[in-house]
Amino acid sequence: MPSTDSLASPATEAARGRRPGSWRAGIAAVGIVVAILAPAGRASADVTFNQHLLELVNRDRAAAGLQPVVADPTLGATAEDAPYNGCGFTVNGRAKDMGQRNYFSHTILGCTTQSVFNILAATGLVFSGAGENIAWMSGTTDPLVAAENLHSQMMNSSGHRANVLNPSWTRVGIGSWRTAAGQSWSGGGFALTNVFIGVELFAGGAVDSSPPGRYTPLTPARILDTRDGTGGLPAGAVPAGGTIDVQVAGRGGIPTADVAAVALTVTITQPSAAGYLSVFPSGTARPLASNMNFVPAQTVSNLVVVKVGPNGKISMYNPNGTTHVVADVAGWYSSAGTGNAGRFDPVAPSRILDTRTGSGGVRLGPDGSLDLQVTGRGGVPASGAEAAVLNVTATGTTAASFLTVYPTGEARPWASNLTFAAGETVASRTIVKLGAGGKVTVYNMAGGADVIVDVAGWFTDSTAGGSLGVLSPLDPARILDTRDGTGGVAGALSPFAVTDVQVTGRGGVPASGVRAVILNATVTQPAAAGYLTVYPSGTATPLASDVNFAAGETRSNLVVVQVGANGKVGIVAATGTHVVFDVAGWIS
Repeated sequence: MPSTDSLASPATEAARGRRPGSWRAGIAAVGIVVAILAPAGRASADVTFNQHLLELVNRDRAAAGLQPVVADPTLGATAEDAPYNGCGFTVNGRAKDMGQRNYFSHTILGCTTQSVFNILAATGLVFSGAGENIAWMSGTTDPLVAAENLHSQMMNSSGHRANVLNPSWTRVGIGSWRTAAGQSWSGGGFALTNVFIGVELFAGGAVDSSPPGRYTPLTPARILDTRDGTGGLPAGAVPAGGTIDVQVAGRGGIPTADVAAVALTVTITQPSAAGYLSVFPSGTARPLASNMNFVPAQTVSNLVVVKVGPNGKISMYNPNGTTHVVADVAGWYSSAGTGNAGRFDPVAPSRILDTRTGSGGVRLGPDGSLDLQVTGRGGVPASGAEAAVLNVTATGTTAASFLTVYPTGEARPWASNLTFAAGETVASRTIVKLGAGGKVTVYNMAGGADVIVDVAGWFTDSTAGGSLGVLSPLDPARILDTRDGTGGVAGALSPFAVTDVQVTGRGGVPASGVRAVILNATVTQPAAAGYLTVYPSGTATPLASDVNFAAGETRSNLVVVQVGANGKVGIVAATGTHVVFDVAGWIS
């Protein structure tokens, strides 16, 4: 049987392995009452394993009449891989350190009697007490099976069960480590493959149930139009080499304070030369990144998620010619707690509207609109959703026009989400507040157009608790450019060939604890008309698209995409083309 401990000293523990059938496993537990400090961090080498273990913990707490424990990013980072330098060498958290250095103990290997409590003492969050469960098992590559097995062991051990069901605990950090293919681990006394190590780090004390990075959707509102001076800037085009600073805090429904980032539909119109627009936090160095590309006289739109500068402004840079710029705000991300709403839950891309086939609606005529059911479809739940991330594509267009997507039941706003010329196929990402009945309305101004909508995720409303799904905005950074090999992929993509791109650990995105990333995806030098699809690596290529383009065109679109278990996303193009990724943020 597995042995356990739940003593009031972090230096004392007991753990040994067992072999139930084809499984090998070991567990140990320890608890202590402390008052120490710790800062925010990141969590999760295997998100599926960690999330399921949390679900199982809270399932059994609920069955015992206890309040759930809230996933805490500080505790999660410590449980998993947050670096600690108090031993004279770097200790990579708990799970990763035990995995990489082949041991299994509450005491840090080679660090006298130091333990997790010394790691916590070197960080920053005040709490009233803490306890640690550690466990390992081998015999499966399935993270859900591993989580079920380890949780079952712990609930059959008095020490571990006492930690799981301790009414004083309010927070938990779950960390994990697993062997790679062909790798063995001998920390349990045997050289084993297919090993999972799980760490549960519990703590008591006040919980911040609303960490920063939560999204508040708004009814679209125009906050900039250089053609008429909307936004407080003098009317007039942005000159070549010109940068404008745009006030976003306090405008269009965005509050004056505690704003980390904003979501805007930015439109270029009447450009005099081919060029691009870069949008970045005001007061920071202009990055090597772009948000949209254009040719003379083209009108083109793209959704932009951009970190806000300390003065409540964002900057826009135009390198060539002159151009007018329009910005319509869609929502904002908090830099302080804002309640339970606004956590993002990514889904594998799924098509919920295609008027070409009559799936979900019919083709739009001039001044035409349709109401699209979003909740209960494509992975969006029937209740508990406040907004959705959609990729909206116009095709079969017969006149220059625009589409506006807005909450059903509200007045149509003076705003647009994508613009197009006759005969064009254009896609644009949209983050839209859900209206009456969980629907959104799609409006077409002129001519006829077929509309396609693919859903990529949804935001929680105030009924949903938790701490995952919050945004950490970044200064834009280039993580892929197939033209020069940036990101490890050199050369144009081959038609319909799957290419995996590493996104975690690059451009400011942490190596773990990442559920989704926000990328500006640009296609350039395509050999023919086609489309690009971006999706979680390791999953089937979905019936969905992210960027549509003509031969020789350079076209961009914002992508909000779930990250695969290996920290990668997959990309597939329908024709040979170069691809560029600029990262704007990541979601826990």
